[in-house]
Amino acid sequence: MKKLYICVKPDGLDNLLEMALSGHSQLQVLLEKDTDSLINTINYIGTPDILIIDDENLRNTTTDEFESIHTKILVYEQKQFIEDWECLDKANWQQVTKRVLDDLGSENQPTDYSTIPFHLLKNINSPICDVYIEILKSGASHKIKLFNKNEEIDQPTVEKYLDKGIVHGFIETDNKEQFLNIISNQLYSKMMDSPSEEIVGKSLDTAITLLKEIGFNSTSTQLFDGVVENINKTLSQSKSKDLNLIKDLLESKSSRYYKLANLTSLLSMRVLQMSSWSSHIHQEILVYTALMANVTLDKEEMLFITDEETLAKSSLSEEDKSNIIHHAQSAYNLVQSDKDKPADADMFILEHHASKSGIGLNTALSSQNHKLTIVFRICEDFTIELLKLKEMNKHIKLDNIFKSLYEKHDKKILHQTIDLLRKCFSL
Repeated sequence: MKKLYICVKPDGLDNLLEMALSGHSQLQVLLEKDTDSLINTINYIGTPDILIIDDENLRNTTTDEFESIHTKILVYEQKQFIEDWECLDKANWQQVTKRVLDDLGSENQPTDYSTIPFHLLKNINSPICDVYIEILKSGASHKIKLFNKNEEIDQPTVEKYLDKGIVHGFIETDNKEQFLNIISNQLYSKMMDSPSEEIVGKSLDTAITLLKEIGFNSTSTQLFDGVVENINKTLSQSKSKDLNLIKDLLESKSSRYYKLANLTSLLSMRVLQMSSWSSHIHQEILVYTALMANVTLDKEEMLFITDEETLAKSSLSEEDKSNIIHHAQSAYNLVQSDKDKPADADMFILEHHASKSGIGLNTALSSQNHKLTIVFRICEDFTIELLKLKEMNKHIKLDNIFKSLYEKHDKKILHQTIDLLRKCFSL
């Protein structure tokens, strides 16, 4: 891709040229307000392939500054000639545009870009296409190439831009499907070869991102299915290993989302295994619910809010609060396109906060709630309290957590489920 810098006074020509040339394939356009800005950009980003500058700005510097630029175009009000420069009448902006397109070698069509979640770059060594970020310059957005096709991605650079708040990168739309598919394939292979908590956790986080980005298809569901397979392998192990598994998971560098989903799955399964009424399909439903119930909560602090009093006291925006209130319903709507979900799993996702509509955060479970909803809600509440203490580096006293559960879910039939959960810890 060639770089074009435009440095003309803001009298309308600047906007005409930018609109005519921005977005063309193989052409990256930057608009500079004056020669100081132009020279700073050259020093920071690099020398352009093409420069358009007007006579007024050129008078503020020397042509020597731009000697290394391949194509130099001066737009003038009064006709003049400069050796090795293309000098064109400022009034004929179409001719200026044509000269740039001629330099590219073809009449290029505007490039169609698609966004990608920027954090996905942490999961690949080298991209199959160029990756861009968008910057604002002189009030207009411009795409700057950050990583080249097939070149190794510098992970410290990725972290730097994430710290700066970059959320999306950009790639050409034609490359998006293959780009996301390669990320999925690489992570899936890692997970199958070495299913550590960090790799499985990263796979779930990426699967959730892909589900939101492209819906349920082979690219997104292969990772999701791999996570389910690994969780099921864990559940097939001896119960005597559970405490070590929980400790390892708490100490891992996995995301809060993965820890919450995995621990809730594990504890729910153990409670089901001690219940005479449960079946294999119940286990499938609870694992799926644990992984998908909170899928539309896009900030980690949202995961620990399970009642409306805590929500009201939080510093979250009104939009985020509304997201929490409606997240069960939103997740229910999202999974409708998953043709392979366990039967009725969507209904348990909808009602996992004990609300039939999927709206609101009902604190009190009822004996009228389905047994699976009761098991899930109690196991997730326990896991949230466990994770809170771990993240705050506080001493974990299980008896205190169970005491709060008994108080929160103060009905005999609910206490029976809490009693089974206690047995998981030999209490």
